[in-house]
Amino acid sequence: MPVLGLLLGLVAVIIGAVALAKAVRRTQSAVGLGLGGVALIIGIIVLAALGSIASNGVNAAATVSATSPAADLAGEPSIAATTEPTTKPTVTPTKKAAPTVNKPTTMAPAAEPVSLEQQNAIRSAQSYLQFGAFSRKGLIRQLSSDAGDGYTHSQAVYGVTKAGL
Repeated sequence: MPVLGLLLGLVAVIIGAVALAKAVRRTQSAVGLGLGGVALIIGIIVLAALGSIASNGVNAAATVSATSPAADLAGEPSIAATTEPTTKPTVTPTKKAAPTVNKPTTMAPAAEPVSLEQQNAIRSAQSYLQFGAFSRKGLIRQLSSDAGDGYTHSQAVYGVTKAGL
């Protein structure tokens, strides 16, 4: 993508120079030439920065941080470069975890299934509470009114209760 910006900047400089040479609207030609030059410079800077980042990533992957006993005594770590890739895994094996034992528990009574209207009432109540202050009664009225969302009274009460009000 930076190469495309570089090419467009170069094209803008060329077109601006040609228009300036033909003496057609000198002000617009000069502005086009200047902006094309700025785009060309920015493109070069971006390409240089991306190249620098890519080369730093390669150099960082080739070095490994290690501390020697002498460095530990001095309080300063030393950094050593590696020339050979490691072929053995560096992860040490761990002990096997004990198998989990499932203890019998008492099951909670199954919750009643929530209808789509009740889910929507909860969502609507939460939405109203995010954008304004409502009392419990006021929010139930808003959700159950014809001018509001039109939920039944029981759906509105359910939504407000589950929304935490």
